[in-house]
Amino acid sequence: MKYDVYLNRRKMKKDGQRVYSIRGCTGQFKSKVRWTNQCVLISGADFVVQAAGRQDTLKRMSAASAEGVAAKTVHAFIRGKVVYRGRNALIRAREYGFLRPSRENLEVTYNPLLNESFVDSNGSPIFSAPVVLCSPLSVIAVNGLSAIETILQ
Repeated sequence: MKYDVYLNRRKMKKDGQRVYSIRGCTGQFKSKVRWTNQCVLISGADFVVQAAGRQDTLKRMSAASAEGVAAKTVHAFIRGKVVYRGRNALIRAREYGFLRPSRENLEVTYNPLLNESFVDSNGSPIFSAPVVLCSPLSVIAVNGLSAIETILQ
């Protein structure tokens, strides 16, 4: 089953560590948050930015700039199969060596003010990846073939 994984800014830790919401995108759990975790390992990942939601967020942010508070909508997420979550995802990421960005494993970011899509650490748009790690510190697109083969078995 595929899930949408998105950064939940309301549940983020005070020290900046990220918390992700995992929402079903088909079946009985469609549009319902099943879990929240600090670490999620996803296979067959697509990086999705809904254009109308992005425009709505930009409008809200510009309207609220005078007040300093903007209500944001969930319009960007990573869709794929959740392979591991929580502590198990962290253990596997350490085991396979992609807990941190490297030459093969690129950090992925999204900022609606700067980009229309997710971008990698080189600034290039990224739309999919075989494996993605959402960790407390960053999101990493894993491109190392041996690790991917092991995870997808």
